[in-house]
Amino acid sequence: MATNSLRLIFCLFFLSTLSAQPFSLNNERDHEIYNLIDNAQNNNKTDGQKAISSIEKALNKRHDTNNKELLIYLYQVAGDVYFSQEIYNESLKYFNEELNLMRKTGSKKTYIPLKGIGNVYNFSKDTIKARKYYELALEEAKKNNTLDSSRYIISNNLAILEQKKGNFEKALMIYNDAKETSLKLKDTAGLIMSYQNIGLVNFELKNFELAFKNSFLAEDLAKKKNSFYDLTKIYYNIGFAYKNLIKDNEQAKRYLLKAFDMGEKHNFMIIKRLCSEELSSIYEFEKDYRLANKYLHIAKELNELKLKKQSKGELTVLEYKYQQKIKEDNLIEKQNKKSMLLWTGIIILLLTAFIFILLYKLQKIKLKKRVIENDLLVNQLEKKNKEITEKNLQVLQTTEILDNTSKRLSEIKETSSSKTQDLINQIIGDLKNGSKRFNYNEFEKIFKETHEDFYKKLVLKYPDLTRNEIRLCAFLKMSLSTKEISAITQQSYNSITIARHRLRKKMNLEENQSLTNFLLSL
Repeated sequence: MATNSLRLIFCLFFLSTLSAQPFSLNNERDHEIYNLIDNAQNNNKTDGQKAISSIEKALNKRHDTNNKELLIYLYQVAGDVYFSQEIYNESLKYFNEELNLMRKTGSKKTYIPLKGIGNVYNFSKDTIKARKYYELALEEAKKNNTLDSSRYIISNNLAILEQKKGNFEKALMIYNDAKETSLKLKDTAGLIMSYQNIGLVNFELKNFELAFKNSFLAEDLAKKKNSFYDLTKIYYNIGFAYKNLIKDNEQAKRYLLKAFDMGEKHNFMIIKRLCSEELSSIYEFEKDYRLANKYLHIAKELNELKLKKQSKGELTVLEYKYQQKIKEDNLIEKQNKKSMLLWTGIIILLLTAFIFILLYKLQKIKLKKRVIENDLLVNQLEKKNKEITEKNLQVLQTTEILDNTSKRLSEIKETSSSKTQDLINQIIGDLKNGSKRFNYNEFEKIFKETHEDFYKKLVLKYPDLTRNEIRLCAFLKMSLSTKEISAITQQSYNSITIARHRLRKKMNLEENQSLTNFLLSL
C-alpha cells in the first residue's frame, strides 16, 4: 500500500510547488518574455515539447530585459519545465540561476529554488543531497517567518524521505508540524494534505483508528472545498487499506468504486488506473470474471496510455538532447568561424590600408595632373578668346574698310557711265557677300570651340531657336552692341533690334531683364 499511496502524494507535492510571483512588466519586451513563460507553464503537464520550446524562446530573450523579478520567475519556470520533462541537469542549472539572482537582489524567498534543487536530487535518487537542500529550504523559510504553503510542502517532502527510510515517527512529527502551520494560516488545502499524510503513516503503522480518523477529517474538508482530486485520492487510499490491510473486500469495493467514478469523471488517469487494478484483483478473487476482465482491460488501456506518454516524454528528452548537441556543434563551428573571420578581418584591414595609401598617392598625382591640364585649358581659352577678339577687330576693321570702299564706289558710280555703274554695282555686291561669308564662318568656328557648353545649354533650353537666332545669341554672349552686330552681319540696325525683341519673347524675359546679362549667365 505504501508504495502506491505515497507515490500519489509525492506527485501531488511536486506538481503543486510552483506559483507565479506578482511583479510589474516594464515594457513590450517584458510582456513578450512573460507570455512565453506563461505558455511554457500552461503546456508543462500536457505537452512537454511545446513547454520546452516556449521556455527556450524566453531564455534566448533574457538578455533583452533588466527586470530582475521577471528573470527570477523565468529561471523558476525553466527549472520546473525541465524537471517535469526529466531533464534534471538543465533543471538544476536554472534553479541555481534563480537562487544566485535571488541572493544578489536580497530576496527572502530563496527557499523556493532550494526546494526545487532538493526535488531534482530526490528524483535523481540522491537522497543525501535532497535532504540537505530541503533542510536548507525549510531553514530559510522559518528564518524569514514565511507563512505560506511552501513550508508544509517542504516539510512534506522531508517527511516522505523519512518514510522511505522507515522513520515513521519522525515523519509523523513533521506532518503534525505541517498541520499546525496550516491551522495558523487557515489553509484548508494544507490541512487536507496534512490529514492525508498523517492517515497514510498510521496505515503503514497499522494504527487503523487514527488512520481512518485523519482520512475522514481530510474527506470532510475536501468536500467543503470541492477538492475532487483530494477526495478521489482519499477514497482510493481508504479502499486500498480495506483490501490489502484489513481484508474487507466489500468496504474496499465501496471506496475504490467511488474513487474510480470520480477519477473517470474528472480525468484523474493515474488514480483511475490504480483503482482498476485493485478492483480487477477483488473481482477475480470473487470469481466475477466479467467485471474482473472489464477492470483489467481498463487498467491495461490506461497503462498503455501511460507508456505512450512516457515514450513521448523520452522522445522529447532525446529531441532536446539532440538539439543541444547540434547547438554545441554550431557553437564550436561559430567560434572557429569567428577566429577565421577575425584573421580575415585583420588581413582585409591591412590590405585596405595599403590600398587606401596607394589610392591617396594616385589621387594626388591625378590632382596634380588635373591642375596642369586646367592651367593648359585656361591658357588655351585665353588664347581662343584673344583670337576671337582679334577676329572681331579684324571683322570690324574689314567691315569699316568695305563700307568706306562701297561708299566711295557709290560716289564714283554717280558720275560714271551706265556700263561702269553696272560694274561698280557688281563690285559692291561682291564686297558685301565676301564680308558676310568671312564674318560668320570664322567667328562661329572659334566661338563654338571656346563656348561649347553655352551652345549645348542654349539648344537644350530653347530647342525652337533658328540658326540666325543662335548666331545672334553668340554675338550677345560676346557683349557686342547692336551696332557692332549690325556691322559684322551686314544687317541694318533696325533688323538687329527686331531680332533681339523676337529673341526676348522666345525666352520669356521680363521687360526690365537684360538679354545680354541673361545670356552671359547661361
